[in-house]
Amino acid sequence: MTDSSQTSLHVRQACDGDSQSLVWVVERFTPALQLQASFRVGRGLRGFYTAEDLVQDVWATALPKLGRVDLTGDGDTDRLMAHLGRTLLNLYRNLLEKRRRRSVHPELAWSDLSQALSASTSGAITRAMRGERGRILAQALDELSESDREVIVMRAIEQVPLPVVAAHLGVRPNAVSARLRRAIAHLRSRLPGTVFEDVTVS
Repeated sequence: MTDSSQTSLHVRQACDGDSQSLVWVVERFTPALQLQASFRVGRGLRGFYTAEDLVQDVWATALPKLGRVDLTGDGDTDRLMAHLGRTLLNLYRNLLEKRRRRSVHPELAWSDLSQALSASTSGAITRAMRGERGRILAQALDELSESDREVIVMRAIEQVPLPVVAAHLGVRPNAVSARLRRAIAHLRSRLPGTVFEDVTVS
């Protein structure tokens, strides 16, 4: 079984409510969400909300609805990554709006949402972001340039169309693809056992 088909199997089983697969999926996908959250929080919420809070909020929001994610056909991993990426982006935009109105209290957010998660799932999120694994993740992300982070977040995680990413960055599409391949190869070598092994690079 390839890594991609193993991920697909666990994603489907997690969507069907299998608790072991759910923990496996959380641990595998959290590094990508951590990269996206670090990138987004650094852009508009620094000092106001942490990337870790945002990742926890994504899981608390997404997991109760996991069984409703459309995983028909091929590309389960990419579909779930896109779903999680959109969930994070929507939460981020909501936080920006609340910050603009100065009505959010970040210290309350995780305690309010944590009831949606089982102890094993909450533990999997913590393991993926803290301890030795969290240190390796943070170091691997720090080794990426800002432009590489942006390409991974927009193209691989949020799955923005290639021409749109290229126009946003002011480069040609083939330059975006080359940058994405290089950055994903770096993360695959530094973060084995994560969803970066399965990310479609185009």
